[in-house]
Amino acid sequence: MRIITSVSHQDEPLIGCNPSRYLRIITSVSHQDEPLIGCNPSRYLELLGCGLYDLRGTTSTFTCNRPANTCQNYMLQILVTGQGFHIIDGVTHMLQAGQCILYKPNQSQQIIHYGKDDPLFMWLHFDGNGASNIITDLQLEGIHTLTGTSALRKLLLQLVSEKRSSLPNNEYLCQSQLLYFLVTLSHTFAENSSHVLYSGKVAPAMNHMMTHYAKQGLCNQDYAEMCCLSESRFSHIFKEVTGTTPKKYVEQKRVDAAKELLASSQLQIFEIATSVGYDDPYHFSRVFKKIVGVSPQLYRKEHSNT
Repeated sequence: MRIITSVSHQDEPLIGCNPSRYLRIITSVSHQDEPLIGCNPSRYLELLGCGLYDLRGTTSTFTCNRPANTCQNYMLQILVTGQGFHIIDGVTHMLQAGQCILYKPNQSQQIIHYGKDDPLFMWLHFDGNGASNIITDLQLEGIHTLTGTSALRKLLLQLVSEKRSSLPNNEYLCQSQLLYFLVTLSHTFAENSSHVLYSGKVAPAMNHMMTHYAKQGLCNQDYAEMCCLSESRFSHIFKEVTGTTPKKYVEQKRVDAAKELLASSQLQIFEIATSVGYDDPYHFSRVFKKIVGVSPQLYRKEHSNT
């Protein structure tokens, strides 16, 4: 794993990586004044740590498993490329390139990124007595799709630069730049408001698809009723938000889950097919090859890490 740029706390690591795995720190600075679990309660907004992590072209695995009682601040992750797995309240969400997720204080942080997926992601830990109102006003909660990440990457590098500075009262400049970063992030939601996940009209259906993709039996009408929409209206909004149909969206979730099992488990193909929602392994293989471009057997041969 390459940490391109990071600002972190020296007394407690931000990630729980296996120390035997490849790790190269290109640029790193530490914030030593206060522990990760909290900040000065008199401060309106404070940056506790931030960075840009790059696993592209590596075989490394990034893991973060921080219990709720050690996470007393906000943590924001923005995925630039690749994909990553985030477990929230026992439910696994697959974050895709161009999406971000916010963890709230006292919410456990369970994250996995595999180098084979070529992930590059930004992260920030922050807190302050005004943070809650800022999060609400900017509508940062949940998972969002962004219009782009290049401007945010430049702002993150500026944050790191200011955090490394030893100028007197530099924390005020960090505070203002952090607030500007969060406002800019929120603006990418507003520009792409139809693509904001978990806050739109089709959110109940999308939540159900993400957590119950392996179950059979639901049709568009069922999903439409979840969202209190007509079937035609639901289908139109869903495609506007996701760029695809509900059927293809569920298929993609199943195939993504199958790819993970193929690469990381020794389950038989028919067992994987069943676990992701296909009763017929031959139908599963046809769908998998259509979406991925290769058969499940070949995908396992090329990506297996077991």
